[in-house]
Amino acid sequence: AQAADLANIDFSGNITTSTCDVSIDGAGTSKEIKLDDITVSSMKAATSTPAQKASFGITVKNCAASVANGGKIKGQFSTTGNYNSTTQALLNTDLSGDKDAGFRVQDTATNTIIDFKSALPQSEATYSSTNGAAFNYTVGYIYSGTGTPAVGLVKANTTFTTTYP
Repeated sequence: AQAADLANIDFSGNITTSTCDVSIDGAGTSKEIKLDDITVSSMKAATSTPAQKASFGITVKNCAASVANGGKIKGQFSTTGNYNSTTQALLNTDLSGDKDAGFRVQDTATNTIIDFKSALPQSEATYSSTNGAAFNYTVGYIYSGTGTPAVGLVKANTTFTTTYP
């Protein structure tokens, strides 16, 4: 006679809409950050240093238990738009504006200029169950052209993705 030993295994999980709550300047997951108007001459001069910088922050709160207190959350920007790797500019998507005008984003904690085509996260924040995690950035106009910038709108879009330990 043969004997068989048995083991009973149950699996369980939970489907949620999101692991954490993410917001941009406390205003939800989508926000337009509007920079002040810039003159043609100021835009032309903004080839190595961004002009008219504005600050913005992304917060991550109310994370599931799997994001341990004190754990690191990584943040990564990406885009489907045009990107100039030389000036590190997220280029203009508005057809009425100058195609060489754009925006440069910098992580204020590390002074890292964001590479929108990088395959790796470029920002990191420590998560606290009390305060969540905060990513802080500046964005400014940057010009990738060589001539005189054309007058018009400057727009671009990016996606910010978080990953957890």
